[in-house]
Amino acid sequence: MRKFFLLGAIVVLASSFSATAQADTGLGFLYTDAPVGVFFDLDGQYIHVGVGFDKNDVPEGSGAVETEFTVAGAWMKDMWENGDSGFGPSVGVMFNSRSPEGDGDGDSMTHISVGLRGHWNPVSSFSFWVGHGLAIDLYSPPVGDSTTDFSLTGANVTDMGFTWWLP
Repeated sequence: MRKFFLLGAIVVLASSFSATAQADTGLGFLYTDAPVGVFFDLDGQYIHVGVGFDKNDVPEGSGAVETEFTVAGAWMKDMWENGDSGFGPSVGVMFNSRSPEGDGDGDSMTHISVGLRGHWNPVSSFSFWVGHGLAIDLYSPPVGDSTTDFSLTGANVTDMGFTWWLP
């Protein structure tokens, strides 16, 4: 139910922003961890902002992850366009914070991605997004040293997103 209200608030926010920014606005996602998102098309440059929230029912005193909050953003630019598709560079950042049940400290992760992203619009009001690139994950555990991991992205379906462009 909370996700429904959050989606409604984002629709209202997106509608009001698009009137002032003179941009095409759409709803969708690029990251499965931040499934509620807004897209802005600024003449071949795309900005995406997404959020995610999970509240798990965990046993009292277990210390298991109870809440998880994610915020993500990305910038994409079409360097090549062909009517109903485009392709170009992309930069994204996602921050994820998890809190355990009880009074324990939580952990956090920052995910930075740089790569190439393309979109295909089978109809004028809908886009599919795919991407490949380099990801840097900065993980901060509740206790101990932070870690930095490097990886390539685009190896599975979770790197595919969609946008429904508002009329």
